[in-house]
Amino acid sequence: MSMMDLTRFLIVVLICSSVNTIHAQFIVKGTVQDPEGNGLPGVEISVANTTYGIISDYDGQYFLELNSSEKYPIRFHALGMYDTTVVILPESKFTVLNITLLEQVTELESVEVISKKN
Repeated sequence: MSMMDLTRFLIVVLICSSVNTIHAQFIVKGTVQDPEGNGLPGVEISVANTTYGIISDYDGQYFLELNSSEKYPIRFHALGMYDTTVVILPESKFTVLNITLLEQVTELESVEVISKKN
């Protein structure tokens, strides 16, 4: 093999490994639950400040695929619960992230009941 062939071969190997790195996937999965440990269905799990996201299933489980070259703030949102944001660093190809959302309790000062007579 000549020096020129070896150089071409190394360039092709470098290009192929770069393409793999750019398109590598990073997987985050886990369960979203309430303080009692019950799975929360319908929780919105999204990459903060983007439109990319998913909804947790009936048992509160989710599976999210991300590009592994960046860090991501993952936002967990459900009605009646406090939002939680966790920053994910792509140090491995697979991360299990179980989240407990706390109830957002609000009190009413008063309640008005209006009745209309027909």
